[in-house]
Amino acid sequence: MVVTKGFKDCLEIGNQSRPNIFDLAIRKPDVLYKTVVEVDERVTLEDYAEDPERRQTEAQAPESASPDAELVKGLSGETVRILQRPQEDQIRTQLQKVYDSGLRSIAVCLMHGYTFPRHEALVGKIAKDIGFNHVSLSHELMPMIKLVPRATSACADAYLTPAIRKYI
Repeated sequence: MVVTKGFKDCLEIGNQSRPNIFDLAIRKPDVLYKTVVEVDERVTLEDYAEDPERRQTEAQAPESASPDAELVKGLSGETVRILQRPQEDQIRTQLQKVYDSGLRSIAVCLMHGYTFPRHEALVGKIAKDIGFNHVSLSHELMPMIKLVPRATSACADAYLTPAIRKYI
């Protein structure tokens, strides 16, 4: 699984739902991935607020922004600030190690990939260039808010699709 740096445990932690709230012997489901690669990238939603009366700004850098700040309009119409661009060489090195370990299928789920899929697409392209047989991009499978459900879907697809293809 490839995820934004700092979120490697997102599927291990899950969404913390507890159907039986008083159950003292809680069993967490196993994860479907063998290893996690963290990509040092970060985007954030510029106009996010819990205020229902919020005012959305245009996709342009404010006066107070650093000169290298970039604001773009996401697929959902939200303004996205690119805080950290992924380093292609670093991603290629990390994915090559995973490939060399024998894995041939990966799931990619980056923060806010549902509205800003460029970074996920970059990771997917690098993975295909390296030779991965199957690359699951969360924004293609489940373009919705919420990192954990997108990551779960991408991991399930990366885990099951190669096996299913043998029978189809």
